[in-house]
Amino acid sequence: MLRKAGPETKGPNVRFGRFARESVPRHEIDFICKIGRIDRDEAIALLQKHVGDREAVFSELASRVSP
Repeated sequence: MLRKAGPETKGPNVRFGRFARESVPRHEIDFICKIGRIDRDEAIALLQKHVGDREAVFSELASRVSP
């Protein structure tokens, strides 16, 4: 059976893609929203872009900060 490739948002964690073994807990998504001053959809889009790599997400958020 094939699944769609988007994030599965049911339950407390978000899973990315069919082949991803990584899941992101809800509290980490909330933290990304808080530090990035973005909404949940934007946080999930960033996590999808970086295939669940939270370190890359935080790096991108840090580069968005204006001096």
